[in-house]
Amino acid sequence: MAGPDPVLVVPAPSGDPPQDPAVLAGAAVAGLAPGAGDSLLLVVPDRTRALPLARLLAPLWPALAAAGVSPGRITLAVASGTHRSDPLDIAADRLGPLPAGLRVHVHDADDAAVDLGTTPAGTPVRVDRVLVDADRVLSVGGIAFHYFAGFGGGWKAFFPGLAERTAVAANHRRSLGPWPPGGLAPGVGPGRLAGNPVAEDLREVANLLPPAIVWTAWDEGTRGAVDASVAAYAATCARYAAPRRVGAAGAAPLVVASAGGWPRDVDIVQSHKALLHAARYAAPGARIVFHAGCQEGVGSAAMARWLARGDRADLEAAARAEYDLNAQTAISLAAIGAGYAVTWFAERPLPELERWGFDVRPGDFAAARALGDLEAERAGAAPLVMPRAADVLPLEASASTSGAPSA
Repeated sequence: MAGPDPVLVVPAPSGDPPQDPAVLAGAAVAGLAPGAGDSLLLVVPDRTRALPLARLLAPLWPALAAAGVSPGRITLAVASGTHRSDPLDIAADRLGPLPAGLRVHVHDADDAAVDLGTTPAGTPVRVDRVLVDADRVLSVGGIAFHYFAGFGGGWKAFFPGLAERTAVAANHRRSLGPWPPGGLAPGVGPGRLAGNPVAEDLREVANLLPPAIVWTAWDEGTRGAVDASVAAYAATCARYAAPRRVGAAGAAPLVVASAGGWPRDVDIVQSHKALLHAARYAAPGARIVFHAGCQEGVGSAAMARWLARGDRADLEAAARAEYDLNAQTAISLAAIGAGYAVTWFAERPLPELERWGFDVRPGDFAAARALGDLEAERAGAAPLVMPRAADVLPLEASASTSGAPSA
């Protein structure tokens, strides 16, 4: 006997009409207003961000040429933040054909940086020199919900995208709430800017950065916005989020979810974002069947160290006493492992997760769907199916005050 029919959870139809990337490229260049001889820094995300960069960059080159910006005056910088660099970051099939004479720079968070000041919260704003040496700055990137910054993309391309490691850590540690009781700070969560201590600090960071134009694209590059201020970008975030707030929070007894394939599931650090969204829909103690390939394993040495801690109390206390990047990710994962019954299908063994209560099995999303169907038949409960879980948030999530379940 088949179980109840699954309920598919995907974004609602957008009220925005599709846009020609060439039109947005033209608007971005017009916003730059480059002068004769001006140098341009063009900032793009690294391989961990899903974006059809080649399609977006193709119309940008002729628009820049028409404005008098020669390739020899352009530096393309990969905003890798604190991520490990990889040849895929600058692969030809990712960036498309680049104009001859253009310089490519891959950011390294451990290189010497330029100090631009300190935010009211105490975050030092130290960034890659390429950001301050350019006459004009343009970023081309995507947007997504972010589990502790509210939204990814936009002005995050410059910080943490081009920031020094300890400066990034100073901002990211604001995601932690007091210990005890532990967990993430009040106001921290995906889709939240106001009242979010991480997002509000990033806004102060942006006030110390050089002026820039931010071209943000979504829906595979068919929609987007060109912003020249952080305030304008907040409106872009609201526009992006509106059709993606769907369904009810905390009600489903069974959730079957996927990170959505590479690069969204490149490692545990990135895959966790989708799992957290799936948990937002699940009832306390519910079954979550999750797929994320994690081709590159854990994602960072820091994340591996946090996941190797002895128990949750040890993890929570150590995160505050000796904070390092990805501590908040490990804390969120530990909360999900404690609060739900999670089976994680991956392309490689992930023993780092098993110690936190995750049942890790080899397999793809089809295997996850098959197990979900069996669980639905046995329990007589309709599963929520989320093919790209980080794309959606339940309607009540806008009022949430935590970036992870409290279990």
